[in-house]
Amino acid sequence: MAINILAQLGFSFSQSSVKNIVQSTTVIKDSILNLGPVFNDLKDKIESYRGSF
Repeated sequence: MAINILAQLGFSFSQSSVKNIVQSTTVIKDSILNLGPVFNDLKDKIESYRGSF
């Protein structure tokens, strides 16, 4: 009986963890998408800087 309750608790906990992880990965993905142009600009600067040598 106790094992069953623990299993149910574990399951609902893992479900909410998965939801939280999915939400945070979505947030991270959005941030990366927003940072994309910044990274590209930086990469261009680095490449032109390297090219000057």
